[in-house]
Amino acid sequence: MGQKASFQQVEWTQIKEQVEAANPILHNIINRLSPDGRLSLYLGDYPFGHTMVQRGRFMLPLENGESVSIDSPDCPKQWREALSYNIQAEPVGLVLKNSIEIYMTHEVTGVPITLATATTGAITSTSRINSKSKPYHPSFLWNQSAGAHSLFMLPKISQSRRFTRMQRKLGFNTDMPTSHLDHSELFRQMGNHDSVGRWRTKLLFFGKEWFERLDDPALIELKCFFLEQFRSKFDALGNIFMWDMIIALILRRRDIRPSLLVKNTIKHLLMLAVGMLPGLAPVTDSRLGPIEAIQRFILEEYQLQEYVPTIIGPAYFDLYREDSQPVYYSLAHPSLLEDAPRKKDNTSLLTEAFETAGLLEKVLDDIIHADFNISETPLYDIPSLAELDVFHPKAESYSRVSDSALLVEEDARFRHSLHPTDNQALASHSSFLKGCFRIRRR
Repeated sequence: MGQKASFQQVEWTQIKEQVEAANPILHNIINRLSPDGRLSLYLGDYPFGHTMVQRGRFMLPLENGESVSIDSPDCPKQWREALSYNIQAEPVGLVLKNSIEIYMTHEVTGVPITLATATTGAITSTSRINSKSKPYHPSFLWNQSAGAHSLFMLPKISQSRRFTRMQRKLGFNTDMPTSHLDHSELFRQMGNHDSVGRWRTKLLFFGKEWFERLDDPALIELKCFFLEQFRSKFDALGNIFMWDMIIALILRRRDIRPSLLVKNTIKHLLMLAVGMLPGLAPVTDSRLGPIEAIQRFILEEYQLQEYVPTIIGPAYFDLYREDSQPVYYSLAHPSLLEDAPRKKDNTSLLTEAFETAGLLEKVLDDIIHADFNISETPLYDIPSLAELDVFHPKAESYSRVSDSALLVEEDARFRHSLHPTDNQALASHSSFLKGCFRIRRR
């Protein structure tokens, strides 16, 4: 059972049509160069859930189906020499088909922390190639998967009898999930089952010769293209220290001393609101993985009968698009970039949601009315363009918190299934919906 990844060197003439379909601008730039074999290109073709980068090391698939790190002696020498220019991490690439997720896993909670996702047409790993001095950007300890690693199902799939029957029939060797944090490996096995079609992520990688010659006059257009890719991705993150300063000024101005967890949650919500980081949302297409197949297995083999098989995955919010779909952040699924401990008292998620929503109201009010000289910035636009609300299944006695049944009722995507189903009930008491913040356009 399972599908293998493949990796091979390709010529421009072999791949140019796929590049044009994915990114016409880059296609036109490269096509004008008429590159020959001296500017090497490599095609990676990966099944769902395949680990492409492991703890900062680029992994190359071999013919036997195993993968080795780019710095391993088992890695073919020609690949190691051509592709290790980005401090052993992933070389510069173009997503030709479907998606990737860059993530870390919290050492204590096990919650996957999604750093970024990229879909068809996106350029990856440009942060170091344009630096003349020693760059500040490290390889670090992140991972990268083909498709989304952070997918999970809103209803529980931990009924022992059902799971054992499905496991026995389909040959899955993963343990029964005890929470939504355990869904990733099960979904990977489902997506690579022999009965599932070939869902693949494809990337085109550039060899080192492209960047050794990036200052050549003939490649100046390509250099400008890569510079713009870098600028657009890191302009926001490069100014995040200003956000820290503004939040600190607001707290000082109001003489408020929130917990570190509440403070970091506020900052994270603001980053989600401007699309700096992905939030979470119901998945309605197959760009992030073989969603229809996963839902089919859960409905037909696990025999989920009570609920719609809603799958949640990473999604970006676009503050400046009127039709941008809502994204969510759950206090029960704390994927903060900056960790912070919960209070050691018995503060509930509902109380935490109430406190966080109260401070968020004050921060948004001061962003507009205090004189921080930040007009014409996305941070300043958040209060006027976005609504940030919080939900919980037991919200009756908390004025700032709404019932999570309203959340799933107002977003039709929670009822969406790519595999046909007669199930109507929604898992509105899922742990994900406890202390769940929604970010949506006004």
